[in-house]
Amino acid sequence: GNHTTQDKPHDLIPLQLFSSLNMELDAPMKYQIELAGVDLDRKDGPFRKSDPYLILKSGDNEIQRTEYIKQNLNPEWKKFVVDCNKYGEDLFVPVILECWDWDPVGKHELIGTAETTFFRITAEGTQIQLLSKKGKPSGMIVVKSAVTYKTEAEIEEEKRIMQLEVDEYRLNRDSEYRSKQLGISKEEARAQLIYEKENKGAIEAEKKRSEDENMKKVVSDYEAGGDPSLVNNETLIAAVKLANVEAVKKLLADPRVNPCDFYDWGIRYSTVLLNKSESEVKNLVAILKLFLDDKRADPNVFGQPLNNAAFMGNEEMVRMLLNDPRIEPTASHVQSALKEGHTACARLIMEHPKLVLSEEEKKELNL
Repeated sequence: GNHTTQDKPHDLIPLQLFSSLNMELDAPMKYQIELAGVDLDRKDGPFRKSDPYLILKSGDNEIQRTEYIKQNLNPEWKKFVVDCNKYGEDLFVPVILECWDWDPVGKHELIGTAETTFFRITAEGTQIQLLSKKGKPSGMIVVKSAVTYKTEAEIEEEKRIMQLEVDEYRLNRDSEYRSKQLGISKEEARAQLIYEKENKGAIEAEKKRSEDENMKKVVSDYEAGGDPSLVNNETLIAAVKLANVEAVKKLLADPRVNPCDFYDWGIRYSTVLLNKSESEVKNLVAILKLFLDDKRADPNVFGQPLNNAAFMGNEEMVRMLLNDPRIEPTASHVQSALKEGHTACARLIMEHPKLVLSEEEKKELNL
């Protein structure tokens, strides 16, 4: 089909996809609220304080009844959750606040009432004036805190929906890109992408198996008398990636092989330990030693060998690299070790005489 030169799409996700973030001002929500009373009226005589509690109402519905607090004119009630969705379509639904003096034997006495809205009682710092039956100020209710409230299940459901939206956006975007690149229909491109995602593990396993077979062939061709000076140091790199110590040893002794070719990828791959078995790691340690003893490969290439060893927490590799007189440790090597919790490796690097940290670097490393 016809190919295009269109750039591969970036992975930025449009903000409008995140529907849970697109909340309007009047969107009804759940809130966790903490209310307090200030200078409430005494209802138990001049020498006793009230035992106040609150009732919040919306129309004929009781929203919340707080606990009563003994002998306190400046009470702070326990936090409670209000689901504004149950009482109207927005936060401007009227709310009646009633403050009562609790009485264990007689009739509870009204301290004062106030008319307000969900919008006000869900705004931290709001002060609401209470009025007695006679219309006189009888204290103040203050919103100490008000935060949106969601259960763990609601949060997880929002994340799930958000991820579905992101996945669908990426699928549509990538389908369009592949369709143009391969000259196939968008539907066919979409089907290919879905298949690849659903079979990702098997596809990656087959890809690795195929790569390993190709590398083994490259090495076996050399051992059968082939030329090791292939483009991009392919033979040496294949031997290192396969953790084949004997092949690397033979190649480094071959005058046709220069381990510095192709940006020193030989020594760089010798410190790539991710997804390697214990025996492979042991072989790679031996291979790194071969490179260091050979003296031609650069142990500082892009800072990677020491960075890789520190990141994976391989103390033996870190020691070997630090013992090489050419090594130039930096703050980023320390950071790589600390980031993964490898304090022993970080300590070895920090103790190296060539490492001099600036005050700014010490601050970044929390030293």
